[in-house]
Amino acid sequence: MNSSDEEKQLQLITSLKEQAIGEYEDLRAENQKTKEKLISTPGSRW
Repeated sequence: MNSSDEEKQLQLITSLKEQAIGEYEDLRAENQKTKEKLISTPGSRW
């Protein structure tokens, strides 16, 4: 594998990592909103 291929792979890995982190943060925020909604709902078990 030459350095150009390695550079492309590194860029791909970096891109996928950033995408995964972004999706994780979105899901975490959505989960937090759901928890807050459940806590504020009368009669909830939270």
